[in-house]
Amino acid sequence: MTETQNEVIVRAFIEAYNAFDVDSMLAVLAPDIRFTNISGGAVNARTCGRSEFEQLARRSAKMFRTRTQRVRSMRAEGSSVIVEIDFEAVPAVDLPGGPMAGEKISLKGRSRFTLAGGLIESIVDES
Repeated sequence: MTETQNEVIVRAFIEAYNAFDVDSMLAVLAPDIRFTNISGGAVNARTCGRSEFEQLARRSAKMFRTRTQRVRSMRAEGSSVIVEIDFEAVPAVDLPGGPMAGEKISLKGRSRFTLAGGLIESIVDES
């Protein structure tokens, strides 16, 4: 799998995320996908396996009226793709310890996608 093909897969995942299309997100994930979200230096979400990821993704989709990841830059590093992202969202519900429903969220973040065999094996999101 060339780096260009990996970038196409990552873009497809991000487009599905922005469209709240969990099924299309799952289609490009390895069965043993590992996901970690780090915010402010602390891990606040972690999944192992497609089933756990699906549960988190479906729960998260219900929490937002809108959400968009805009790619600022993307670069390949071996089997990984590093993406610098601008994230904007409007929660549909009050988030615990965070923004209230209807309050706009804007964050800069970085995601590392690691791929093998045409599927995403690992995602680490940092903001």
